Amino acid sequence: MASSSSCSSSIQTRSGPLDGDVLWMQPKHVSEHVWNGEPDRKLHIRRAVPTYQIPEEIVPLLRQCGFYWIMKMGYLKINAALITAFIERWRPETHTFHLRCGEATITLQDVSVLLGLRTNGAPLIGSTNLVWADLCEELLGVRPQEGEIEGSVVKLSWLAHHFSHINIDEGNVEQLQRFTRAWILRFIGGVLFVNKTSSRVSLRLDMMKRHEFVWEPYTPTVMAALSPICVVGSVAWFAVVPLICFHVVECHQPDRVLRQFRLQQPIPECASQPQNLHGITLKGKQDENWFHLLAPMISQWNN
Repeated sequence: MASSSSCSSSIQTRSGPLDGDVLWMQPKHVSEHVWNGEPDRKLHIRRAVPTYQIPEEIVPLLRQCGFYWIMKMGYLKINAALITAFIERWRPETHTFHLRCGEATITLQDVSVLLGLRTNGAPLIGSTNLVWADLCEELLGVRPQEGEIEGSVVKLSWLAHHFSHINIDEGNVEQLQRFTRAWILRFIGGVLFVNKTSSRVSLRLDMMKRHEFVWEPYTPTVMAALSPICVVGSVAWFAVVPLICFHVVECHQPDRVLRQFRLQQPIPECASQPQNLHGITLKGKQDENWFHLLAPMISQWNN
């Protein structure tokens, strides 16, 4: 009989899946780097809390365009440790979180129920070959000068300078619409999708037990109490479709997480994400015809 020390030394463990057919990005995955003890694997949480209140004058327009509750969520606290844990379990090959209890993901149902955003309609895509200063002048009423705009990116300081205080003539609907557009832009760039790190976290978290995972958070009671806008486009909740935002294409795969829809989960089919669509950027593609490049994806969504 071998000693316990010799037995333990003969045991070899490895990170990642036993078979790489589905989770083929393991060599580049954050879990691989953590397993190998590589340095500087800290998650940088991009978070900015708004220090200004939403002007009452634009609240009706924010509600009309479906953006009001998104702005309200900018004031919620974030659990950075929980985000870190989920990032390490997110698999871009399947667009699901691989947890101890099985696969789970963010679905179009979550977007509708939690955010009240519409999940049906045309994909968010169009031409990037525009004169962006002209577009700013048309939609905001002010033209950014050289140094205040670069490509399709405008400086937040420029927006703050021209739209920090609401000063609109009574009854001027166009002015109110322009101020609302500027306010949304400030919120998107300064709160929702900030480009400057505001904190860091290195805590690892993996204490959840199987019985603690809530597969069906939206009970019939919850669904019955929702605003009608939260169920618009519910036909898309079960659809395996590409989600498109210009160059970004990510597949929505509820077929892998049917337990979230009160259904039994069989062995899922292969992931639908084409490998050549991961990592596409806008750099050097100002004249790219995204309608042509992503025609198969757009057709799949429209169908």
